[in-house]
Amino acid sequence: MAPDCEDWNPCTSDVCDPGSGCVHPPVSDGMECGARSCSGLEWRRQTCQSGQCGGSEIIQVCGDPNPCTADSCDGGAGCSYPAAGDGLPCGSTYCSGLAWYAQTCQGTSCSGGALLASCDDGNPCSDDYCNDGSGCSYVPSTAACSDGDACTAGDTCNGAAGEACCQSGSKLSCDDGNPCTDDECWPAGGGCANPPNASPCDDGDACTISDHCSVGGCTGSPLCSYNQICVGGVCQCPAGLADCDYDQICECDTSSGQYVCGTECYSYVYGCWEYYNTWEYGYCS
Repeated sequence: MAPDCEDWNPCTSDVCDPGSGCVHPPVSDGMECGARSCSGLEWRRQTCQSGQCGGSEIIQVCGDPNPCTADSCDGGAGCSYPAAGDGLPCGSTYCSGLAWYAQTCQGTSCSGGALLASCDDGNPCSDDYCNDGSGCSYVPSTAACSDGDACTAGDTCNGAAGEACCQSGSKLSCDDGNPCTDDECWPAGGGCANPPNASPCDDGDACTISDHCSVGGCTGSPLCSYNQICVGGVCQCPAGLADCDYDQICECDTSSGQYVCGTECYSYVYGCWEYYNTWEYGYCS
């Protein structure tokens, strides 16, 4: 019976020689033998060297340049490149206006953008910038601004001092030049207000008295009464009438030349009456 020359060495050729029996010459160096394995992301195989199976030869390195794959190595199946996960940062950062974005993974592709920061800080006293590589930066400005106080004017940003805040301007003057209004300013209520008052005043008319403010203007009461007229601050009877008894009533009608003080007096307003029958009071018949 012929001997079984199988030595179970994959790196030898098992031969039965009729003259010498079993011989086991080595196979060519480099032939694959044994099991494949992984070392990190290196997929390796064993090879024959001088009839022995050993060593570790790299078949493939499983790392690829795609940041959106999770590179892996399996001893039996080799390299695989599943998606790393949507939303993972990849690629570069970039600006769109004042918004700073980063590219993210979508499947196994690096695209789209996730908002990293908005460079608009809402401060009118800072100039906002966005840099693709470094992101947001802010520089104090010297622009006009509002301190929120309606009673100041000319507010400016004090960027010259290296600060990004609003410097209040001068106080607002609410004087409208009218003595019959109160000049007020409301910081949170819209600024100047000039409500009317009831203060004493001078309307500039010599023929009025008790001047006072009313509805934002100066008004007074007539100086003269009882048919008198005012001329330059002096009360007097109009032409054709006379005051016979010094009571400031123009009771005598002298227009006809007949009814004069001391004789007969007649008033077309007050009628005729008898009063002491003396000259200074007139005489009525």
